[in-house]
Amino acid sequence: MKRLMKVLLVSGFTSAAALTAALGQTGPLFSFDELGHMTINGAVGPPGVLGFETNSGMTTLCYHLPFAGGFGDVLIFEGTTSQTNSDLIRFNGQGLMYFFSDRDVNTNDVSLADVGLPLPITPSSAIFETGVEGANFSMWTPGEAPPGPGFDPSRPTYKFISDVVPEPGTATLACLGGGLLLLLTSRRRDRRH
Repeated sequence: MKRLMKVLLVSGFTSAAALTAALGQTGPLFSFDELGHMTINGAVGPPGVLGFETNSGMTTLCYHLPFAGGFGDVLIFEGTTSQTNSDLIRFNGQGLMYFFSDRDVNTNDVSLADVGLPLPITPSSAIFETGVEGANFSMWTPGEAPPGPGFDPSRPTYKFISDVVPEPGTATLACLGGGLLLLLTSRRRDRRH
């Protein structure tokens, strides 16, 4: 049994390394969403805050990067056939990354990034979202040499998550838990009769 566990563990690490290499990810993985959540290689990073972006004159969601990050924009399109972008990521080249998203017609949206889109700046690159509406994202790995949006010698990969469904609040979870408890109790009573 121990030998089987060792084989499975080694093959798991080998598969993970092969997948990472196949995806071209050689540096850290940064993940950002429209609600201010950031992770670095899966660990929670500093939260995003509202910040004023000088080129656009707009206040939007801003993240602090652990490096300067090359200056420029990454335009995110909803699909490969889309003619307009739905999100714009701006790197200021001084360690700040701004997340702009088109305004959602849903009035219940709590996204800090839904402030509208500024005009793109140069240099810029375009990428496409993948996934279904409500759970879509896009991946960006800058080129191997500067200049370029988000470039760093550590070769980071960025994951931008759009259309995030906010986590339910404590009150919502308590109501849901209470409802489930009542349902189970009533079923148990029905079985006794």
